[in-house]
Amino acid sequence: MVEPLVSVGIPTYNNPEGLRKALECVTRQTYKNLEIIVSDNCSPGQETTAVVCEFRMKDNRIQYYRQDTNKGALFNFRFVLEKATGEYFMWVADDDEWEINSITTFVREFNRNSEISAVMSACKRVDENGRPYDIVRNFNSDLDPNLKNPIKLTLDASTNYYWTYLIYGLFKTSYLKRTFKFTPDVFGSDVLFICHVLMSAKISYMDNIYYSRTVHEKGTADRYANEKIGMQYSDSLKYYKMILSLGLYLMRSNLIPVKYKIWVPLIMLHMTLFQVATDVKRIILCLISTWKAKIGQTRKWNQKFDEGKT
Repeated sequence: MVEPLVSVGIPTYNNPEGLRKALECVTRQTYKNLEIIVSDNCSPGQETTAVVCEFRMKDNRIQYYRQDTNKGALFNFRFVLEKATGEYFMWVADDDEWEINSITTFVREFNRNSEISAVMSACKRVDENGRPYDIVRNFNSDLDPNLKNPIKLTLDASTNYYWTYLIYGLFKTSYLKRTFKFTPDVFGSDVLFICHVLMSAKISYMDNIYYSRTVHEKGTADRYANEKIGMQYSDSLKYYKMILSLGLYLMRSNLIPVKYKIWVPLIMLHMTLFQVATDVKRIILCLISTWKAKIGQTRKWNQKFDEGKT
């Protein structure tokens, strides 16, 4: 039996050591019929190129593309997908790792259930030094990810960012290209994409841990402060812009049935109320913190004043 070709897309930028680990875990996969597509988003220096060349000398399944300018994260994700020719496709981040039998296991799940369009597993999270951080099961949701109720799943995913880990699952390439093609380049584009997936396809979640995700000490806004994605994360209105983009994105999809599209306004309202509540809570905590600081300062002044009197 001929194994179907699986395309693995690795969008990377200025992380040669992380890329080295990613290439090691992909090239060591027990599933051998792979094409490995690396797109370097114009990293400074030659370190990234050197890492890829080192692996290409040993593995002719690797394709390497270097962009002439940094065109943003979404472009890079889309680029490796457009280059894919395999029946199945998965993105691999340049700072994450996978168990060596993960692709084999995911392909078997597709063979077992032809109705699904994506497969993903539980996730082990580690810090930047590789030390255990925690384990994420069921996308940290109270719902069963295999639940056949797309509206419930989408409502949960719209305010639960752990669902975005699904983006690193294994997808049917033909479905993924149609789904990801019109994903808007805004803050939270991964949230929008996952909502689209849950409303337009069936997924399969496996509770075994095949995926290891790195948790960074610095947030995206700080790590990429001078780049497009960093600026998107720094925008004070980013969540509300994301909500508006979600409505336009889902309503224009020809993959989502009309019976589900009528729920899009409710999903947008749910996201808006959630974000308003989050912002109000943040403001209240900020005010309390400021008030406590002023009280503390006043007490210090009073203490100094009393000491001066004595």
